[in-house]
Amino acid sequence: MQDDIFQKFIDKVKADKNPEEAEKFFQDFLNFSAAELYVVIMSQMTEEDMQAIEKISDDALAEEEIKKRFKDHTQMTPEEFLIKLRDRVSQQYLTPGKN
Repeated sequence: MQDDIFQKFIDKVKADKNPEEAEKFFQDFLNFSAAELYVVIMSQMTEEDMQAIEKISDDALAEEEIKKRFKDHTQMTPEEFLIKLRDRVSQQYLTPGKN
């Protein structure tokens, strides 16, 4: 169901914009999503969280610890957060003024 909303969003952006504008729009959307995730991660992490993560020398293990702590604080994974963000933006684009 939610994937349908995202696909409708993609189709509408492509219909509303020329190819260059659509490409820039989607790139900006990716940048916005990454920035939004970063802000939420940083706002949810405590000093204790940050110190524990900084002690992990392996980048892959540190990333897993960030994901674990993010879920502990938000009750969702970073991926779930991004899907919710994607769907919210898609819905707002498809129905402007109704959200």
